[in-house]
Amino acid sequence: MLAGIAQFFKNTEPQSPVPYLIERAIKWGNMPLEGWLNDVIKDSNVVDSIRDVLGTKEPKQ
Repeated sequence: MLAGIAQFFKNTEPQSPVPYLIERAIKWGNMPLEGWLNDVIKDSNVVDSIRDVLGTKEPKQ
């Protein structure tokens, strides 16, 4: 449904950032928390602080 809305905006409002933001929201909605944190927050110290607060472990390398 959201993908269809994004496509509508691409077709009708090609200059609008809306379809790209919708596509990003779809991508984020399908990500696990770790992936989302790494995608959204570029500062690894901030990500580490959030992991500490949430009690999640660092991803296995």
